[in-house]
Amino acid sequence: FLYSILFPLAALGVFFGGITSYFHKDPKKALAYSSIESINFLWLCLAISGMFQSSSEPDLRFLSHSFLILFYLSLLHHSFSKTFQLFSIGMVARLRNSS
Repeated sequence: FLYSILFPLAALGVFFGGITSYFHKDPKKALAYSSIESINFLWLCLAISGMFQSSSEPDLRFLSHSFLILFYLSLLHHSFSKTFQLFSIGMVARLRNSS
């Protein structure tokens, strides 16, 4: 039951976070919406993994482990890439003497 609610909410969050991030003019806000998209993608991976883990088919249970690996890789990628992106945006803002 939980996965049937979490899956569409996370999918909508990925879609709207990505669209809003793409069309936003302010780089700091675009990075913030991109983070919202990434976090919803992580929730989506967990929801798909949970749905497949409770399946009776062995192929779907194996795919469940693949989505967990994708979750951990995406979590690491998001944490490192956003850190460097925010540092570079801050450095550019400092060089332009704006905040």
